[in-house]
Amino acid sequence: MSKYSSFSFLPFMLISLLFTPAGRKAFKYKEFYSSILLFILIIAPNFIWLYQHDFAAFNWVESQIKPALNLTVIIAFLCVFYPIIMILLILLPLGAKIAYPNTEEKKHFVFIFLSSVFCIFIYFLFNQGGRITEWMQPFSILVSSLTLCFLNVDKIKKWRNINLSLLFFSILVCSGYTLVLYKNIKGAGKKFFYIKKVSNELNQLWKNEYHTPLKYVGGGIYLNGGLFIPPIILSSRQNGRMKTNLIFTMRIFLWIIFKVQAHYF
Repeated sequence: MSKYSSFSFLPFMLISLLFTPAGRKAFKYKEFYSSILLFILIIAPNFIWLYQHDFAAFNWVESQIKPALNLTVIIAFLCVFYPIIMILLILLPLGAKIAYPNTEEKKHFVFIFLSSVFCIFIYFLFNQGGRITEWMQPFSILVSSLTLCFLNVDKIKKWRNINLSLLFFSILVCSGYTLVLYKNIKGAGKKFFYIKKVSNELNQLWKNEYHTPLKYVGGGIYLNGGLFIPPIILSSRQNGRMKTNLIFTMRIFLWIIFKVQAHYF
């Protein structure tokens, strides 16, 4: 859901444009309207897909979430925003100072970022369910920039050493990750490796029954997110309409469960 949570920036970007003199100047330039048109063209295919599939992504999220106080959201947010701690631990000992954002650009960025995060935080604070860390992925990418907005780094002189240290650490992490997958430690390298085979068999079963390819609502060429999918999403197009045979779909679903049990047990 990260691509949808990134839309939370838009209302606050609009507020920033409308209520600041520098922002209102953007309306005078044709590039501003060209960027809006380009944005619409980019998101149009996804919106069309959602419309054609009865907004399956949003229905899926709604089925996971229920109203309730959710204090675990605090831990989830700390896990997402850990780069703030890492940056502070690296830069503060080297002479960086915590400071208030001193430019209009920084102030706009902080307003847009924190307002969006606050809205999502309040929503999940009073709702349980959903993958909070997935919702926060767009923010985790920008959190380093947010941290630097509150730091004065003028006194730091050893940027080359810092960059080399971070590069070495990145290579170390990637090497460790690759080693875990290559050695298949605790099954990490072959997790769900059977999905491709089972998906092909499932496609063939469906094609034999309906003489048309199986469509996965919300998935790609193979089953998306593992085999734990509701049977109602298995469907075929006939005569231009979406038709679902629940009985056969249940048979397919039980067949999947049998395959998974055979794999694990």
